[in-house]
Amino acid sequence: MRIVESNINKKIKSKVRSKEMILVAIIMGIFLFILFTGFAYSGRRNDYTYSNNIRYSSIRIEEGDTLSDIATRYMPDGVSEEDYINNLMSLNCLTNYKLNTGRYLIIYYYTY
Repeated sequence: MRIVESNINKKIKSKVRSKEMILVAIIMGIFLFILFTGFAYSGRRNDYTYSNNIRYSSIRIEEGDTLSDIATRYMPDGVSEEDYINNLMSLNCLTNYKLNTGRYLIIYYYTY
């Protein structure tokens, strides 16, 4: 009777141990996945890394200039025309798209 109980206990312990090992392997896999995806994303470039490299200048508005023309000339890589125009409007306290010839407009750009 004791031999049968001993064999049953060994089988139960073996199943529990194998389930524990599977659980540990899954947890380690998740940890490694998170670790390596974090490193992969840390090397990617984003606009926030250029915040120390932002420069401002002013330009004189010439007859016929539009915000779209100015954005095309001066907007940095990685910034959409719409975002650049919105940023210019905010930076210069503009409430509409009308530009006055002879006035000055503050623009920004990045130095790399």
